[in-house]
Formats: sequence, C-alpha cells, structure tokens
Amino acid sequence: LDRPTKQMREAEERLKAIPQFCFPDAKDWLPVSEYSSETFSFMLTGEDGSRRFGYCRRLL
Repeated sequence: LDRPTKQMREAEERLKAIPQFCFPDAKDWLPVSEYSSETFSFMLTGEDGSRRFGYCRRLL
C-alpha cells in the first residue's frame, strides 16, 4: 500500500507548519546587520502524548 493513511496526512500537515512556527517574523526581518544569531528549541506534543523535539537556528 503506497496510499498515505489519514494519520500520515495529518502528520504531514502539522510538519508543514514548523517553518512558520520557527520563524513567524520571516517577512518582517530587517537587514542582516541588525540581528545577532539566535537559537530556539521546541517540543511538539501529539494528541497521543508522543513528543517531537526540534530547534531553529537563525544564523546571520
């Protein structure tokens, strides 16, 4: 079976939201010289209690 399950499709949709979650201000960034590098960590918790850990690093 190569057809994605409902659970797989839902997981894909959640994963697509991660860039917006990590960089909600991407459209409003000032020129590079205005920022220092930053790192953020986060954890996404599923309805079943499963956890996914990640981090965002903005290197400027």
